[in-house]
Amino acid sequence: MESAPELSPGLTVTPGVDFPLPPPDLAEALINSPAAEPTAPLPPPTIPALPPMVAVLDFLDGPPGETVQLRYPFRLEGEEVREIRVRPLLVSEVGSIITALGGRIDNYVFYGAMTGLPTEVVRALPGEDGDRVTDVAYGFLPRYLKPADPGSPSTPENGAP
Repeated sequence: MESAPELSPGLTVTPGVDFPLPPPDLAEALINSPAAEPTAPLPPPTIPALPPMVAVLDFLDGPPGETVQLRYPFRLEGEEVREIRVRPLLVSEVGSIITALGGRIDNYVFYGAMTGLPTEVVRALPGEDGDRVTDVAYGFLPRYLKPADPGSPSTPENGAP
C-alpha cells in the first residue's frame, strides 16, 4: 500500500491501514466519475467585433467629398465608371485601417476606402486620372499620415509603390 502525502506535519494516512478499503470486486462500481476520454482542446471563443459608436451626421451642404471626372472612363464588374467620388474618412475609419495594416502605412489602402474602390483599382488608374484622384484623396488624409515633405501625393509615407 502506498502512503498518502502528509496532511499536516507528522501526520500521514495510509489507505487500507488507517481506514478500510472496499472489496476489490466492488471498487470499480464505487468510482463516482468515469475516466474522461481525451478530447481536442476547445478553440478560443470568438468575440464579435463591435462596431464603433459613431454618430450619423446630417451635413448642411451635403456629404463632404469631391467628384473627379475621368479622362479615361472604364468598366468595372460590368459597370461603367466615368467619375470617382472621393470622400474624407471618418476618424473611426482611419483608426480601423491603421489597425488592420498593423502599423504599416499604405496610402492606397486609404484611397481605396475613400473612393469605395478596391485598392488594386486605384493603383490601376492611368496617370492623369490616377494623379487627380490621389491628389484629392491625399488632401483628405489626416495630417499625421502626411510626411513632412510629401513629394507626390500618390507615394505612400513608407516609400512603397
